[in-house]
Amino acid sequence: MNNDDLFEKARRLAELTEGGRGYIRGAETPVEPGSPRGRHEAAMAELHIELRVKHMTSEQLDALLDFYASDMGKSILAAQGRIRKEMSSIHASSISDSTAKSVIVPKSKKSGGDDT
Repeated sequence: MNNDDLFEKARRLAELTEGGRGYIRGAETPVEPGSPRGRHEAAMAELHIELRVKHMTSEQLDALLDFYASDMGKSILAAQGRIRKEMSSIHASSISDSTAKSVIVPKSKKSGGDDT
C-alpha cells in the first residue's frame, strides 16, 4: 500500500473521529476556518493524520475505520464528545476559579529519588 492510500484512510478516520479538532475547546460551536483558532485546529488535524500514518499500519487503520463506522463505535464517539464537552466546562471553570484563588503548585521531590 502506498503512502497516499494510508493518508486517505487516516484522513477518513480523522473525519469520523474529529481527530485534532476540539480537543482544547471541547465545544460544539463551529470555528471560523480562517481565524487563528481555525488555522490551529486545521494544523492539529493534519498533524493527527500524519502521526497516524507514521505509527499505524493499513490493517490498523482499516480496523479503526470499521469500528468507528459500527453502531458501537458511533456510540463511543458520541460519549467521547460528551466527555470532551464536560471536561472543557470543568477546565473553563477551574481557570476562572484560579483567578480568584491562589494557585497551589506541588513541591517537587529532590533529584535522585531521595524523599528526605
